[in-house]
Amino acid sequence: MVTIAGILHVAPGEVDRALSDSTYAIRYRSFDHLDGLPGMITPGWVPSSPRSADGLVWVATDSGVASVDPRTLPRGPAPPVLVEVVRVNVVSFPHRRNDHSPEER
Repeated sequence: MVTIAGILHVAPGEVDRALSDSTYAIRYRSFDHLDGLPGMITPGWVPSSPRSADGLVWVATDSGVASVDPRTLPRGPAPPVLVEVVRVNVVSFPHRRNDHSPEER
């Protein structure tokens, strides 16, 4: 499914389950510019996500046409993030180890 926010993968049966149980929250995987999709989805002109014979999903973005291979999308939660330095204008604030550092746990 293509939305202005990005591409959504909804497993078979999720929508039916949500329609039969109003308390059920649909599980989905989103893919957008933060995952490497170039640009933002162009709204309005394509109501579906065309899929080519090789399984690629094609979408129009404000940076041009892009394809996504759903078989190669990472599964599960995103890996942890390590902030090494924060820069504000020209001033750098290096990372200091503290009790929130994953490597110290």
